[in-house]
Amino acid sequence: MNRRIIEKKVLKKAIKTAINKFLSMIVVFLLGMISVKINPDLQPMIRDKVFESSFSFTKFQNLYKKYFGSLFPKEKREEVLSVFNEISSSKQEEIPGGVKITVSNHSPVSSILDGLIVFVGVQDHKNTVIIDQVDGVSAVYQNVSLDNYKLYDYIEKGQVFGKVDSNEYYLFFQKDGAEVSYKEYI
Repeated sequence: MNRRIIEKKVLKKAIKTAINKFLSMIVVFLLGMISVKINPDLQPMIRDKVFESSFSFTKFQNLYKKYFGSLFPKEKREEVLSVFNEISSSKQEEIPGGVKITVSNHSPVSSILDGLIVFVGVQDHKNTVIIDQVDGVSAVYQNVSLDNYKLYDYIEKGQVFGKVDSNEYYLFFQKDGAEVSYKEYI
């Protein structure tokens, strides 16, 4: 057979498979919605499991990316700086639950792993950014302000997302409410 004909058949089969997967997801979703509407006893369970528990959007993002490609188009970012180079060239001081990192004034801060920004606000009187990383651990950056990003933006490993408010910032890691040692990441 001609190579071009084989390529067309493979492409046609891939498209059919993707369409079937998409339609299957829609059917499962609709069946779930109908089940909840018919049986009110399922509503508390759905509320507890979906809306009130910690749902990792980064796991969903990675799964979607694996099978369907990127959810959002990639944007060009002006600065990319490895957090490991930044931290290794600065002063680190262990504090309860994390590490205080001293850098030059208003240094850029980059993500340690891929993740989703799930919190932007003030905690402990400091500007705070929390990123749910792909490994299920939340990275808490304090004394850091966002730069060209907002809540629920997806950040890739090493991507600069903000700047230190002064000359030091605090870094904590948590998983399921428990502290995770920063030494595993730095």
